Amino acid sequence: MIGQISNSMKLAYKVYSRGPRYRLSLALGQRPEWLSKIMHGLTSVQLGDPRVLEAAKMLGLHPDQAFEKPRCGDPGGHEED
Repeated sequence: MIGQISNSMKLAYKVYSRGPRYRLSLALGQRPEWLSKIMHGLTSVQLGDPRVLEAAKMLGLHPDQAFEKPRCGDPGGHEED
């Protein structure tokens, strides 16, 4: 299932000030633009992608904060009976 990056993670990425943001991607073994493309919705990732979870930790977030939680009625969410 495709994961949607959370607003908390997008904000943490936007205000990251410990150096150029492209270095986060490089530290994850990815191309310099990879994380930027994910944050701007140009590249999709699977829900729970370990690279994104690690990026969340690098940004000072708990990995649980990396993705938006599926809501009832959303693909991947659970319908209530």
